[in-house]
Amino acid sequence: MKSRNVGILLIVTLVAVMAIGALVIRHLWLDLLQTHNIRQLDWQGLDLSSDALTLNRFSLHQQQTERDVTIEGNQLDLTWRWEGFTPHVTTLALNNLQIDVSKTAETATTESPRTQLPTRIPGWLPEQVTVRAFHATLPCAAGTCPVDGSLSASHGPEGLPLKLKLALQHDEHRVEIISTLEQLDTDTLNLESSLGIDGHHTLSITSDYMRSGDNDTARWSGKLDLPKLPRTDWLLAWLQQWHPISIPDLPPQPDTGKLSAQWDLALSAPEAFTRPQSGTVTVNAHIPQPWPLPTVGALAGDAALSMTLEQGQWRVDTGQADLQLNALGDWVLKLPQFLRPKALNVSIRPAEAIPEADGQPTLPLQIAIASRGAAKADIQAHVAIPTEAPWIVYFGQSRLQVAFPQMSAGGWSVSRPKLDLRFTGQADKNTLTLTSAAPSSLTIPELSNAGSDQWPLLRGLAANLRSLPLTANYDTADKTLSSLTLKGPAHLTVAQLEQPQLKPQSWQFDGDVSAQLDGLTANGILKAKSGAQARLDLNAPFAGTITADASTRISGKTGSKTWSKTLNQWPALLDITEGTATLDAHLTQRKNKPLQLKGTLNFENISGIYNRMAWTRLNGPVNVGLSDKHLITRFPALTLESLNPGIPVGPITTGGTYETNTTQLTRGQLTLAPTTSDLLGGTIRLGPGSWDLSAPPIRLPLEAHNLDLSQLMQLYPARNLSGTGTLSGKIPVWLGPEGVHVESGALKAEAPGGRLTLPGDRFQAIAQGNQAMALVAEAMKDFHYSVLDSTIDYDREGTLQLGLHIEGNNPKVSQGQPVVLNINIEENIPALLTSLQLSGRVNDAVTERVKKWLEEQQSAP
Repeated sequence: MKSRNVGILLIVTLVAVMAIGALVIRHLWLDLLQTHNIRQLDWQGLDLSSDALTLNRFSLHQQQTERDVTIEGNQLDLTWRWEGFTPHVTTLALNNLQIDVSKTAETATTESPRTQLPTRIPGWLPEQVTVRAFHATLPCAAGTCPVDGSLSASHGPEGLPLKLKLALQHDEHRVEIISTLEQLDTDTLNLESSLGIDGHHTLSITSDYMRSGDNDTARWSGKLDLPKLPRTDWLLAWLQQWHPISIPDLPPQPDTGKLSAQWDLALSAPEAFTRPQSGTVTVNAHIPQPWPLPTVGALAGDAALSMTLEQGQWRVDTGQADLQLNALGDWVLKLPQFLRPKALNVSIRPAEAIPEADGQPTLPLQIAIASRGAAKADIQAHVAIPTEAPWIVYFGQSRLQVAFPQMSAGGWSVSRPKLDLRFTGQADKNTLTLTSAAPSSLTIPELSNAGSDQWPLLRGLAANLRSLPLTANYDTADKTLSSLTLKGPAHLTVAQLEQPQLKPQSWQFDGDVSAQLDGLTANGILKAKSGAQARLDLNAPFAGTITADASTRISGKTGSKTWSKTLNQWPALLDITEGTATLDAHLTQRKNKPLQLKGTLNFENISGIYNRMAWTRLNGPVNVGLSDKHLITRFPALTLESLNPGIPVGPITTGGTYETNTTQLTRGQLTLAPTTSDLLGGTIRLGPGSWDLSAPPIRLPLEAHNLDLSQLMQLYPARNLSGTGTLSGKIPVWLGPEGVHVESGALKAEAPGGRLTLPGDRFQAIAQGNQAMALVAEAMKDFHYSVLDSTIDYDREGTLQLGLHIEGNNPKVSQGQPVVLNINIEENIPALLTSLQLSGRVNDAVTERVKKWLEEQQSAP
């Protein structure tokens, strides 16, 4: 009876304990559910053993202030092993898992807690976790977003290595992530990870993470390799649903490509991956096929970049690239048409530091750019790119070579010019400043103006561009070039300059040149091989009116010889011996309009020789106007002290105009104001008139007044002639291609007449046997005349015929009996002038020229 009571007591006690345990377990279970805000937990098909648990289906609903979570799963298999009285979960497998997370209305925006790295793998984590398929609906930037995929993870008995395989499905695309985290030693973790997209290996990462001994800092290093860039436009759009990327003009993805990166960073705290303090990063990219970049062009090639981090500040150490840019964007349309490239090749290499950038953190590079298009341009630039403010790029010894195409601007045709510019300088976001260095040059094989044959044709033009500063202003925001100026001293040479009024020869220019996007200006001295030189001020806009101002001087013998070797129209027998002629000219060339010229030629005491005539002291201005081929010359007041072809003439005063065509300079219209000249003690006058030189012969009605007969007789010193009195009359002179002639000229003696003395021997042959002629011969030894009339005719062969009618007497002969005498005289005027010129009556230079002419005449066949 006693043992029975003991048994009942034990049973009651056991039941009580079990009841109490059940109550405690129920309390703990309910407390666990309440602690984790689990409002509902249901399952079906529970199968429990000492080392396994199986559920056919389960569901869980968790409600928190921030979100509601609903989890449903089926075919849950959970296994564990016992180590003493402690179970360790070994596997967790789910055939299907659905998770629905939604934000509640009371959710407030709070800062996400900083991610903390666990010091070890939690003990409750199963060694093997497999979710064959899951579907999750999670909060995202778009509201809620679905996620489908599968998961497999495992870890070792000590927590590491940890392996993860995650597959995500989005529409028809699949993303696979495989990662392994293991511990290499006490302080070092190693991560190996790969990414596959749509069955293709896309990305691999190898990373080491090492804590310091005191766990205050860490070092993170690794390598990323993207061997083949997949089409991931859909991936970016998918990621945008979760975390929007604020890049409104993100360019389209390249069709193919390869990317790799290496890094070694020191972290200020073990978990501060996004805030490293120091280290290095190297990035390499390869784009084999053209990558369209909007507004820029299609880019292809290789690039590498190495950066260093010091005290939280990044610095680029070096860069390298070989890039090709084709199908260029609209930015090229903002360049002048002849500079627009079709393709660019860019090469970047590390280089030595540039002294000018000393003291500023910079990245020195050697950059080579080859432009191919209408113009072929090559740039070899030694640059220092800033890595921090101020953002100024420095250029060391650099070189620009451009081969331009055939160009036309403002009527000018430029034949394939070439530019070779060596320079140094600097650039900021708005301004580029360069200074050229020797041996910079610009060469133009041929430069001509198709709008006018009066502009010169330049062959072999070469410009020395050393020490020229170049300044460019631009706007990087809208990619516009507002100004480009090349300004400074320049030396230009032309191998041959051809112009209708100039003899072909080489020229050179020394002065200042300024070139802009819209044209160029030049100011300096222009000098020919002959020695002729002129001051030139040129303003030549590329699309406007070209103007030029030129001035020069011709002084004495040297100037005469110089310009005779320069001007085509310089008379071969013209020599200037003294005085100065200055020319100031203004030229204008409007687009598609003829050349216009206005100028003033001013004579100051010009003396010289023309053919066998000498002249002295020519003074006065000559105004010249040229429009296309129409030339008009105005000489309002010209004075010539003397003109001496053998008979001194002068001073001469005249004025007038001359209009002609440059193709027929001697066939224009001559208009003269009254012209006067002293001759033989009297005057010669030509009244005002106009003559058409294109319709020869022309008639010049000369008027003679008070010619001194005694001076006329002195022209014949060898004939012992003398006389007194004055002569007046009219001499109509005709000028034509055949020469000069006079028809029906007339002179007569002014009252009261005068005296004539002719040697008697001039009449002796005639007087023999003739008493009357003997009387005349005697009377002419001292003949007092009251009437002396003469007709004048001069033919084209140079024969002068005078018909003299003389009335008078000799008081000593026959008691002053009146004598009337008619005499016909014939004289060869060229021979007379030659005789006078040989006599030294002109000057020694004319005498020598006449002698030389006579020698040539005698030696001619």
